[in-house]
Amino acid sequence: MITHMKSSNTADPQGFSNSFLKRLKFALARPLSALYTHIFTSGKIPSDWRLANITPVFKKGISSNVTNYRPISLTSTFSKIFERIVKQQMLAYLIDNQLISRQQFGFLSKCSTCTQLLDCVNDWTRFQFETVTVLMSFILILQRHLIRLATASLFISYKRMVFAGYVYSADSV
Repeated sequence: MITHMKSSNTADPQGFSNSFLKRLKFALARPLSALYTHIFTSGKIPSDWRLANITPVFKKGISSNVTNYRPISLTSTFSKIFERIVKQQMLAYLIDNQLISRQQFGFLSKCSTCTQLLDCVNDWTRFQFETVTVLMSFILILQRHLIRLATASLFISYKRMVFAGYVYSADSV
């Protein structure tokens, strides 16, 4: 988890940065594992993890205007790692036990709104193709029956041809 964190020198409320943790990831692996196991089994999160440093970040426009800034919260780096571990474990459990569908893109990594849109267009296209296939099959079946009806009608008409005002029957020949 630590390896995949963004390298940042910005310190959290406890004074630790992502860069610092990345440099010490092997030395911190065992103590953090013990800490996270204790937190998970006890169900109690350290109170320090509930603190955050609020920092204004400039959006756009005139920098002297206060409304052109948005606040960001710098939370504990250790709590972020713990949240990622819990999220990963919960998601694996949900997927393994088929409690979450692969189509729920908001909960799955590497599944963006663009992916969702492409999946929808694919489904619509497949549905449209299947609908056209069913419709074409129906038209072909109907066409065969109409040809049979027309052929039978022509044969009946042939048997009762009117020739020179008399009804001519093919049976009498």
